Amino acid sequence: MNRPVRVLASFWIVLAAIGLYGTRLLAAELSIPMVIAPAGQAVASSVQYSAQRAKVSAFVFDLAFDTSALKITATAGSALTAAGKSLAQAVQPNGNIRFVIFGLNQNVIEDGSLIDLQMTFSADSRPGAYDLNIVNLSAADPDANAVSVSVRGSRIIRRGPP
Repeated sequence: MNRPVRVLASFWIVLAAIGLYGTRLLAAELSIPMVIAPAGQAVASSVQYSAQRAKVSAFVFDLAFDTSALKITATAGSALTAAGKSLAQAVQPNGNIRFVIFGLNQNVIEDGSLIDLQMTFSADSRPGAYDLNIVNLSAADPDANAVSVSVRGSRIIRRGPP
């Protein structure tokens, strides 16, 4: 193979690799911002969704956290309601909260808050960082095909005595 052909072939291989890996870098993402709270006082946070060109119309996932230290309540966020979706939730035997986001439509969920959270530390919790993790995640597009979504876990930090 002569030099110009090799250079051109190398160029196309690099472009193909960027195309393959570039789409992974742009995967949809769920995240929870870190918050700081004193014991006994409710703080607000949310499960944030960033579509990054993905077309997602339904989610199922669990929120894992230390149930001995935290109480969490959840309501539908603005991105979820704007898409005409509903939020169902249930506490699992291990204390995790399972969330099912669905709708009797094929609307795509846009960027924003999926779930608004109210979190309260128990009075006897110790100061320090507590993990908030999204686990067992499944997402689907309007045609019920699986969609890859990355997850960024978070922490809620309990400040000193109330």
